[in-house]
Amino acid sequence: MLFTHRRPVDLLKKVQNEVIKEAVSRFRMSFGGYYPDKNQIGVAELRAKDIGLQAWKMEGLTVNDYNEVSNIKTDKDCYIILEGVSPIDPTITATEIQFVINGNYFPQIDITEAYAYMDAVVWLPQPIVVPPNSSFILRIYALAETVNLKILGTVVAKMGYLMR
Repeated sequence: MLFTHRRPVDLLKKVQNEVIKEAVSRFRMSFGGYYPDKNQIGVAELRAKDIGLQAWKMEGLTVNDYNEVSNIKTDKDCYIILEGVSPIDPTITATEIQFVINGNYFPQIDITEAYAYMDAVVWLPQPIVVPPNSSFILRIYALAETVNLKILGTVVAKMGYLMR
């Protein structure tokens, strides 16, 4: 696991550019950056609702067990790039997360070290790209009934999706 306070900008930019190229080809639209026009693709920071959550606060979890906090099919107009995890609360409420995409279980990610530092982030060793119309599951090993944890990432999508 790559643990750093600095975002691995070069790696993330490379993956983002690859996804943008794929999205331009798939959607047959031009790329408009952070402020796309009506018939363009744009980019934005990952929002909780992009991965099926109401907020970055997950409640009613089973303690000392894995909890499936999201199980959705991603939108047809959106690519998601998962980049890292950042605890919102300094109290250790979760120890591991795991992504399951299209039935593929990614390795569990230990996030406990992130709680030891102010504003810490656990960056994934390699960003995970979630294509449109994908099955997406987020599993969290909870130590408390409520976990405040932000999943960091980027969305590459049609402008209409970004405006929802």
